[in-house]
Formats: sequence, C-alpha cells, structure tokens
Amino acid sequence: SRTAQRKVDPEAYDLLVRGRDRLFQFNAPALAEARILLKRAIALDPEMAVAQAFLSLVNSTEHLSGWNDPPPDHMEKAVEIAEQATRIDPQEPQAYHALALANLWLGRFDVAERSANRAVELNPNFAGGYAALGQVQDMIGNHAHAIECANTVLSLDPKYEIALQLRGRAQFALGHDNDALDSFEKRILSAPKSETTRFFLAAIHGHSGRIEEAHRLWREILEINPEFSVSNVRRMLPYKSHDVLDRLTEGLRKAGLPE
Repeated sequence: SRTAQRKVDPEAYDLLVRGRDRLFQFNAPALAEARILLKRAIALDPEMAVAQAFLSLVNSTEHLSGWNDPPPDHMEKAVEIAEQATRIDPQEPQAYHALALANLWLGRFDVAERSANRAVELNPNFAGGYAALGQVQDMIGNHAHAIECANTVLSLDPKYEIALQLRGRAQFALGHDNDALDSFEKRILSAPKSETTRFFLAAIHGHSGRIEEAHRLWREILEINPEFSVSNVRRMLPYKSHDVLDRLTEGLRKAGLPE
C-alpha cells in the first residue's frame, strides 16, 4: 500500500495504531476513543488511507450495534470515508474492506461483494478481506461459502474472533445448530460482552428445548445492554432473505422470550 511506501508522520502512525486497537475492542466507549484518535491521525496526515478506512469501520460498527447515538446518515458517511480511502490509495486492502462492509450494511450487496473481492485480490493473506467477503456471502444466502471464508480468516489470524460470529451465523442459517453452538460458545470466550452472540445462542437453545439456558442468556443480554431489542438485530442484519431472521424469531418464541 502507499502508506507502507511513503514517509509517515510518527505521531500520526502512533495515533493510527492506538485507534485501531480501540476499534477492535468492539464496545461503545472504545469506539468513541477510536474516533478521536483516528481523526487526530488524519488531521496530521490526511493521506493516510488506512486511518480513513478504520474511521469508516468505526461508523459501520456504531451503526450496526446502535452505539454512541449514531445519526441517520452514519452509514452514508461510512461509505464516503471508505471511498475517500480508496481514492487516496487504490492499492490499500483495508480501504476496500471498509467499503465492502459499509455498503453491505446498507444492503448494497453487489458493490459490497466487488469491494470484498478487491480486498482479497490486493492481499490474499488479509484476514479482513475474507471476513468482509464472508459477511457478504452470509447476507446474500451463500452460507456454505461464508463458512469457508470464516475458516480462512481463522487460519490466517486465529485472534480474529469476529469470524467465529460469522461462522456461527452461517451454520445456524444452514440448520447446523450443534456446529453453530460450538462457534458461538468459542466467541463468548474471546468476546464475553457480546450480546448478539448470546442472542443467537438463546435462539438455538429455544429450538432444542433448553428453555432455562435460553432465559439465562437473555438475562445476560439485558445486563450487558438494557436497551437491547430484537427489532434492532433484525434491522442491523440485512439478510437478502428473511428465512434466517424468521428462524431466529421462532427459536425465541419456542423459549418464551420476546420476539
């Protein structure tokens, strides 16, 4: 990428690294800090495409999780920032990773898929590229391909734990509930505050008749996020088909939980 080839302001680079670390903590306060750090990095070095890409991911993550009161145009801004990153450095895989996810969460599947494929083309060893491609494949219904992408991510970077969530979702979509259970439980170990992982687990337990376990998970969800709602999950996961969301709702209904 151009960032690696040109001289980079040391302070801007330090802010970039700190911002990236906060971003991948995946919680609201850390994302607020990431935004501040990345904006400072961009102010010092406006040509740092990676910082722009990470800032786009901050927007996408806040929108997806409903954190930090995201405004209505938050995702359009995420697209704009990611597009700016690709203009600054057309060879930067992180820029296309961010562009893929921003378009995906807006339901723009074709652009998202092209962007994710471009990220992988630019760097076949970039775990984030396969993660973005897997997310796209899952949302458009190619769940088996999504699982393959998630496994590739984990082989490239075993600490890229969001891939466990992706794999579990795709396994659940295919009705492979025991496999999904394993993926989601591993995700909980690496991301103990994940409410969405618990949400899927509660639905799985509802389908299998483990009602007490489903209710325990629901209580934990509300402890983590008292404002959690099923409608938010349905809004944030733009599946092309409603089959997966309907199966989630059915699992909650079987457990006697709010739908």
